[in-house]
Amino acid sequence: IESSLSKGVSVVLYAEATTGDGTEVLPFKKPMFQPALNMNIPVLLHVVNYTKINGVALDDVSKDYLFWYGEMTIVDHFLKVLTLRRIDVEVKFLEILSTQEHSEIEEITNMSHKSVSSGFRPILR
Repeated sequence: IESSLSKGVSVVLYAEATTGDGTEVLPFKKPMFQPALNMNIPVLLHVVNYTKINGVALDDVSKDYLFWYGEMTIVDHFLKVLTLRRIDVEVKFLEILSTQEHSEIEEITNMSHKSVSSGFRPILR
């Protein structure tokens, strides 16, 4: 990651470093922020909200077509996703965190999680 950043390449990471069922923002992993801190590169936060599948609002049943989690196998899940005609997604860019102002990994991880969680729209159960 640091090699890419040093070449001016933007890197998009999902700080949860795992997959979930769309009902909550999972805890962020501190090491995901370390390259930005090491290089004093600001962190642009964003949140991805999936809103509809094939024109119908996501719910607790339809979310399994989109989110890969639990005991699902990646192949079976991927084949399910391929059956979808349309996925509506909202990507919202949040604030930019300065790694010079917020240089402690605990602080930037917690601030990032709080910000992303505030913009996240969970899939209702």
